Amino acid sequence: MTAEEMLKLTQQTLSANFNGNQKNKTTMNVNEKTFEWKVKNTSKEPVTLALIKGTFPDLEDLQREYSKIDGLMDDGVCVTVSGENAGEVIVESKSEKSIAHFLRMCDTYEMLIKDLDIFSLTKQNIQGKIKHAPTSAFESYNLQEILMNKYISTQQFDDKRVICEDINLPLDPSHIIAFTIAPESEMDFCATIVSAKE
Repeated sequence: MTAEEMLKLTQQTLSANFNGNQKNKTTMNVNEKTFEWKVKNTSKEPVTLALIKGTFPDLEDLQREYSKIDGLMDDGVCVTVSGENAGEVIVESKSEKSIAHFLRMCDTYEMLIKDLDIFSLTKQNIQGKIKHAPTSAFESYNLQEILMNKYISTQQFDDKRVICEDINLPLDPSHIIAFTIAPESEMDFCATIVSAKE
């Protein structure tokens, strides 16, 4: 099964399992709103951040299932690396609202990241992978990977940007999304967000 097929199946499963009674559905009417943020890694090692944590209550619980995730996205310092590779991963909202406010919304409503625009001067950051999976207290799911390379056109002249059009990543209380930032680098994100389809 391809990553795209898994994503479609995940969306259908989440819709069936999470919604239950349609009267209780927590969909918000969002029509292509954008949220922007910057991530800076001052350490000398790659760091993987979870954009949203799904049903996991905290990082410790999440790492029991996905040990390669180093931290959760939040305002300010998210990860501190010690030792010879010492440094920090810092997240800053570039939108009017804070990261915490945005994440609270993701924990409440069913939405999708329709398009994701990523800018970085470091090549690994725009040729990496976006990882995602549904989360559940009853079963485990492997993180599926979407290669960002597939969104880079041969006609594209800007080698510092990748625009993931129609990526349609579930942004909701029962899904995890993660990405890795290269050592000593920065990434700028702009997510176009829409309501989950009914």
